[in-house]
Amino acid sequence: MAATTRIRATALGLVGLALSVGIMEAGLRIIESTPAWRVLPIVERELGWPDRDACYALRPNHQIINVRENRARATTNSFGMRDGARHLHKPPSTYRVLLTGDSFTEALQVEDGQTFSRLAENSLNAARGDPSFEIFNLGMSGAGPVQQYVRAQEAVGRFSPDALVMLVNINQLSTKEMSDDSINPAYVIDGNGELKLGYGFRARASQRYRDTWFGKTFFILMDHSRIARAIYLRIVQRGHTIAPSVSLSSDPAVLNCQPIATRLNQIMVRWHSDGLLSVPRLATQLFGDVANLSKAARVKTVIVFYGIGERSRKCEQAMRIRQAVVAQLTNWLAPYEIEFWDADSAIARSRQGSSFALSLRGFGRQRGVGHLNLTGHQYYAGLLVEIVTDLRKSQVPNTDRP
Repeated sequence: MAATTRIRATALGLVGLALSVGIMEAGLRIIESTPAWRVLPIVERELGWPDRDACYALRPNHQIINVRENRARATTNSFGMRDGARHLHKPPSTYRVLLTGDSFTEALQVEDGQTFSRLAENSLNAARGDPSFEIFNLGMSGAGPVQQYVRAQEAVGRFSPDALVMLVNINQLSTKEMSDDSINPAYVIDGNGELKLGYGFRARASQRYRDTWFGKTFFILMDHSRIARAIYLRIVQRGHTIAPSVSLSSDPAVLNCQPIATRLNQIMVRWHSDGLLSVPRLATQLFGDVANLSKAARVKTVIVFYGIGERSRKCEQAMRIRQAVVAQLTNWLAPYEIEFWDADSAIARSRQGSSFALSLRGFGRQRGVGHLNLTGHQYYAGLLVEIVTDLRKSQVPNTDRP
């Protein structure tokens, strides 16, 4: 009798637990399917998964609700781009641009139609009166220049673009992203002392198990069970906090020359280092590889750097170092016929000297810190329109390729 009672109690407990989980799961799904998702608690889902070549890639035909900085629905198309529906083969008389970048380009903080890539494409086509421009958004959070290059290698051969535009954070040229292949594809020293792309990250468990039954089951759970996802996030994020992006402060008391000059000086110090994995050697290898890709595919390539900071007559010390940074970038790129654009300077000109950081980045009370807001995307769209227009004038579309 006692054993029967225990079994009955256990069964009732399991039924109650299942009902509780089912009710919570249903509640979370209801929130996501109604306007309540903008204010009520939801479980953040993952837009990407492990990738053998780029380490990480966005999954095709996927949608999430971003909850960081600003809530927005973000979707991917059938090619795994943060973009709308696209065709593999380029339509006749179309100028196709591949845009690579990091989280600024991926733009999870705004709706699909509000990304600067989409705004720029719409603006270009509206001016022409017909859909003769395509801008494919290959942006991906955390993607430094090496990951962008690896991503572009595959995409250039697949989509036959006329131009490649890479949006790069200036700080990423001197981080481990360039030389630590346990993090992502990066340059390593081979047996002859030469630089080559390394893929040490493939030894990670997430890479090895992605296509196994275990990995597939894991992603099914993460995609279809909000409760399982919440438990997973609780485990992996324990003890971790999300650090704000480095930016100029919105407090006028600290908006001065010293922090800007110090940051730029640190960049220049790292850029003048030497050694087998020095920044100059890594950068030269990267730009040479990008140039070879461009030449082989017959595409025009532009690298747009942001994070250099604005020009300001009130900050002569920082401006002298800034000029040195720009000169170094120009010297690195000059031998490879890769065009260089200074995003911060170009946008500052269009804003007639008003502060970039105080209005183009961040949302609500975090204005001035973080990713591009709606205004920021509008100004970056204007910059991209200027770049693509300039490219189009100097180039004939690759109509002889499929």
